[in-house]
Amino acid sequence: MSEIERDISFETLAEMCGADITQLTKSARGELNAALKQLRDALPDLADLELALVIEDKAKAYRQVMSDAMLTPSALVKHWPSLESRREELTTSTAYPEHDPYDDCPTCDGLHLVPATDVFVDGYAPCPACNAKAAQKAVEYRARMERTYGHRPKGPDQEALAALGRVVGARPRQTGLIPGRPEMNGQ
Repeated sequence: MSEIERDISFETLAEMCGADITQLTKSARGELNAALKQLRDALPDLADLELALVIEDKAKAYRQVMSDAMLTPSALVKHWPSLESRREELTTSTAYPEHDPYDDCPTCDGLHLVPATDVFVDGYAPCPACNAKAAQKAVEYRARMERTYGHRPKGPDQEALAALGRVVGARPRQTGLIPGRPEMNGQ
């Protein structure tokens, strides 16, 4: 009895596309074979195992670049030439900067929060130096609550704030953190 030789690249392509090779229909098998033929024609120097590894890498790139699209054999072959460049473009465009300049904030020491009285009762507020948009939103929220309900919003309880201070290593409450805004400094 002769042993059937496995087609590793076919199995890898099927696996990457989420197809169960034990339950392939004629059209699904045809789509896999057609895509694999195109890949073998495009990469004739690769052995079966090498092609399987390249298919696996390209399928991962496809999922990164087109995370919402279904991965099919024909879609993988169609986008094959552009996947690497698009993956590199995606990773360089969304990479975080090496150093966040806001981490050097002298007002909050990079916490992005400052101890504050009278913003959310006694508690923490967004740092006006490095988190100005959030600080402005907090002021707008407070004003909206006062207009709508006639009182300031209730802040978190003091135990929760003390725990937050211990977790983030907040420094003791200081006055005069926000120049020109005595209502936000507890004065």
